[in-house]
Formats: sequence, structure tokens, C-alpha cells
Amino acid sequence: MLDVKRVRENFESVKADVERRGKGDFGIDNVLKFDTKRRELLAEVEQLKNKQNTVSREVPKLKKEGKDTS
Repeated sequence: MLDVKRVRENFESVKADVERRGKGDFGIDNVLKFDTKRRELLAEVEQLKNKQNTVSREVPKLKKEGKDTS
């Protein structure tokens, strides 16, 4: 199994190793592409969680003030 961090840091070396082992159809290029997409999505999830937490903290304050929270 390949370590994604190693692939990210030493892509050309890992790619050469995979090809040397005869696993050229493995799709090592996709590993980097999917890792990049995964990191982007994780960042987006974190932003959304942060926004949700911010809104969640505001709801009790608004209810206490008698304002609409819907």
C-alpha cells in the first residue's frame, strides 16, 4: 500500500517505482488528483462546520431576545 504523503512528497520517484514494478496501469497520477480533491473537500467541510457552529451559538441568544430563529 502506498502512503499518500510519500506519493505527494516524492511523486516522480514513486511513479518510477510503480512503473518499474510493472504496475503502470495502476493510475498513480489519479492518486495525487484524488488527494488534492480530498484536501479541498476537507477544507470546505471545516469551513461549513465553523459556520454551523457560529450560527448554533447565535440561536440561543436570539431566542432569549425573543427574535425569530427560523
